[in-house]
Amino acid sequence: MTLQTSGNISLTDLQGEFGGTPPLNLTDYYAGGGLVPAGATDGSGNPIPSSGTIKLTDFYGASNITISLSDHSITDVGQSYAESGFSLTNSGEATGYALTSNNNYSYSPEWASDQPNTAGADYECRATLQSGTISGTMDTWLLLSTTRQWIVTASASSGQINNNSGSFLLEIRDASTQTVLTSATISLSALADNS
Repeated sequence: MTLQTSGNISLTDLQGEFGGTPPLNLTDYYAGGGLVPAGATDGSGNPIPSSGTIKLTDFYGASNITISLSDHSITDVGQSYAESGFSLTNSGEATGYALTSNNNYSYSPEWASDQPNTAGADYECRATLQSGTISGTMDTWLLLSTTRQWIVTASASSGQINNNSGSFLLEIRDASTQTVLTSATISLSALADNS
């Protein structure tokens, strides 16, 4: 859950989001101090202080959920058919796969740590094609309340080789503030070699 973006905010609100045991002190909530993740930001993308002056309003729109992606390259090699794909789920998982058993690739980290199953609606993603051809919605911000997926396929008849590939920039932003929180380049390739 995300903290309110205006009005009164209290140490009890911070405790509800980040944890902590009474008696509470505002300095318990320095970023990187154990309760608040290092590099945490408020809802506008401003860093929460890790030392020095800290005030309750520094936490407007802040969340205990850490949003992150990393660059990945996924290749599938098959005989008559190959498929590689990447998806983001509403439960906070990022999943990459290579379909055939020749090249089992699996990537299943979280794009959102401590992500409750229903909080995907708090975030949006956008894929921007950089090269090649990829199936999936491009150039549109999509709510992550449902799984979003991008796929590259290739098929080859007997005696043929077919290779398809593409890459895209994947961004995740806070749906309410429209602040981009993370991005990564995802490259997908499918090689069908039926020669």
